[in-house]
Amino acid sequence: MAKLRRWLVTLAALGGALGIAAGALGAHALALAPGSAAAHRYDTAVFYLLLHAGVVVASGTNRAVSQPAWLVSNALMLLGMLGFSGGIIASTYLALEHPLPVIPAGGTAFIMGWLVAAGAVFRGAPKGGAG
Repeated sequence: MAKLRRWLVTLAALGGALGIAAGALGAHALALAPGSAAAHRYDTAVFYLLLHAGVVVASGTNRAVSQPAWLVSNALMLLGMLGFSGGIIASTYLALEHPLPVIPAGGTAFIMGWLVAAGAVFRGAPKGGAG
């Protein structure tokens, strides 16, 4: 379980670095019209990528959070980062006319990750936590 946690946190931290890089490239290298639908989608993808990277790193490095449900939640959020955020960022960079089909699956993974987290909290305090 510790090895899986380490991998999840490492991948999330790399996702955070990618989010910063994607935001910088979007601001300086992409020719997106300010206020356009493409710019809004791109900004949303970068925001979700950074938000979920932070959530996974924070919960993954908290030793009190050791329920398997949290690992599942974190894994789903990583899949969301890859599918939703990665799909939108890739679609934008590649100037695809139609969005990649992985984007809705990534959004679903985000939602499922939050629902699993809610279920873990509802069931009780994490092992070793206050409650």
